[in-house]
Amino acid sequence: MIWTCPVCRRKAKQPREVWSVRCCGLTHSFGLKQPEPSPETSIERKPCVHVGEVAGTFDCSCGSVDTISHCEKLGGYCMTAKPIREGVVAGVDVAWSDIKFCSSCSDHETDWNRKLVQWREPKPMQIEPSSNTALVTVAIGFEWRRILRATKPLMQAYATRHGLDFIAITDKTQQWGPLEKFRCRELLEHYERIIFVDADVVISPDAPMLRCDGIGMHDDWDALQDRQWISDEWAQLAKSQQVAERWQGRCYNSGVICCDREHRDLFTPPSQPFYATHCAEQFWLEWNAIRLGYRIESLQWRWNAQFWQREFQSKARSAHFVHLANAPHRLQAVRDAVTKMQAVVGE
Repeated sequence: MIWTCPVCRRKAKQPREVWSVRCCGLTHSFGLKQPEPSPETSIERKPCVHVGEVAGTFDCSCGSVDTISHCEKLGGYCMTAKPIREGVVAGVDVAWSDIKFCSSCSDHETDWNRKLVQWREPKPMQIEPSSNTALVTVAIGFEWRRILRATKPLMQAYATRHGLDFIAITDKTQQWGPLEKFRCRELLEHYERIIFVDADVVISPDAPMLRCDGIGMHDDWDALQDRQWISDEWAQLAKSQQVAERWQGRCYNSGVICCDREHRDLFTPPSQPFYATHCAEQFWLEWNAIRLGYRIESLQWRWNAQFWQREFQSKARSAHFVHLANAPHRLQAVRDAVTKMQAVVGE
């Protein structure tokens, strides 16, 4: 059976590939339409415990394919963490603003982009350093681990070439994946310096050693067209932590971070519950830098060439780190980037 995305009309053999947040971007409203009947199409009905009307499927940020159903308790659509088989029933349109999470059904607590989360102190990691510097990444959930399988060989090669330890954090200790980045503070008790990269960063086989003075992150500000959301997220985060908003008109991307031990408090996690918005963890890192008086060195674009930026395709050919942030069909985009990166170096 061939499945078609109701938004971009992309076709695929698996429903999760076309009815997912990664299919058409991060913020579009999407429709879920029932395919033509087929004896091979079946669904495991595990919807919300309050109502059994299944609306469709969704590729959750945690990496599992979830069931969306209507929930009387919430008065909206409930996403429950119940994997399904191939198939979708019920022809309804579900907008992002309609999707909520029922705490009686799963560990989700509130509506999408407003999921309330809080840092939970994890058990200490077992670290035996063989270098004073580590290359670190995080991959939590099935989808991110699949992405890491594609990017890991180039990460390991980079670490080996420059004499670094390579650490991939794949054990879930937090409600929200991006909070795992704050475990880098513990790592900086063992290492003099770390280079953190998101799992969807493809490292060039000939990338030089990333060096910075203290803290290095790329400032996305000039590349952004819409900036109002940044101010809104900053205000919401500041309110949740009961601190004064001190946004300085910057947008440092946390997909690539260079940090030394002296500045390890950059990774001090939020102390109060907060809403897991698009860049909440990124803005809290920036808040820590402001609060502590740390200077952030703005890395050149070659160290964080991002998919959503203008002229990405041309820049990617000469970038050291290619970041597939916000890429539709992210796993395939990562695999394609790995292949292209290796081909460019081999020319």
